[in-house]
Amino acid sequence: MGIDIEVRCAHNAGMHAADDRSLQPNEPVIFTIGHSSLTADDFVRLLRSQGIDVVADVRSQPYSKRYPQYSRDDLRNLLRRAGLRYAFLGDQLGGRPASQQFYFEDGHVNYAAWAASDEFRIGLDRLIASAAKWRIAMVCAEEDPATCHRHLLIARALRDLRGWDPARILHIRSTGRLQTDAEVNPQRQLSLSGMEEQWKSPQSVLHKVQQRASSSA
Repeated sequence: MGIDIEVRCAHNAGMHAADDRSLQPNEPVIFTIGHSSLTADDFVRLLRSQGIDVVADVRSQPYSKRYPQYSRDDLRNLLRRAGLRYAFLGDQLGGRPASQQFYFEDGHVNYAAWAASDEFRIGLDRLIASAAKWRIAMVCAEEDPATCHRHLLIARALRDLRGWDPARILHIRSTGRLQTDAEVNPQRQLSLSGMEEQWKSPQSVLHKVQQRASSSA
């Protein structure tokens, strides 16, 4: 079970110039990146620097008024022109699930409940299966993984629920530096997540999900 690629294209032969960077089938790696305020050229350059084949969009709302080049259609077209593939996984791995059953009363996402859902598990299966075939990078908006559900939710689910070594989850920073998930500041994660015993989103976002639902009705 892999990702249904929305953009079919030939592999960029120059993308894997360094053969020693090739991944063994039994040692898949999952990359992540936050587009933040990066220019389109810099974003593509960072992806190419790590030989990325596929970009998996894990934003629940794949649109940006401030940076329109990263809205879903624009991003897909940008990647197509760069010879990269695009896949949308925001419905399954997004940080703002549509159903209110996955929220605490204060509006924070109940990450534990969302990670245990069928939707999320299927999305995680697709991500893992695809990582065995391609060099794949999850994309969201935040540059710093410590503040993003790429680290707080998805990477933790990979580690705690699927036994992934955090050294095989690599965050591409805007400077080009690679940061393993183990290197993301755990103290900062704790302060953002609130109480240690609760696995939840750092912010209350239910009202934003409700606004999205009402605007699309």
